[in-house]
Amino acid sequence: MLRRFRKNNNQAQIFLEYTVICGIVVMILISMNMMMKRGIQGMIKSVADQVGSQINAEQGFSDAGHLESQYVSTRTSVSKTTRELLGVTNYIYDSISMTNTEALANLGFVEEE
Repeated sequence: MLRRFRKNNNQAQIFLEYTVICGIVVMILISMNMMMKRGIQGMIKSVADQVGSQINAEQGFSDAGHLESQYVSTRTSVSKTTRELLGVTNYIYDSISMTNTEALANLGFVEEE
């Protein structure tokens, strides 16, 4: 009889542990509800701002679109430093590579009259 009581007691303890864990997870999700709503609303606003106003969005287009000008600037720097401390030699390599590109293009949009 005592063995049967211990088995039921053990199963009840496992059930209570799972219930507590599920309760904690539910409480975390409920507390994060407002943050998730704000994050989703922020994403929707960001996409809406990128799309912009769609009033009178139709524009004329001609085949005259072309690249007006382009400027490319590249800078590369490499340095090597040797440091010796207590018989240990360290080699330190530092490399920087930067490329800037600016382009001005005429996409062929024309004002409608």
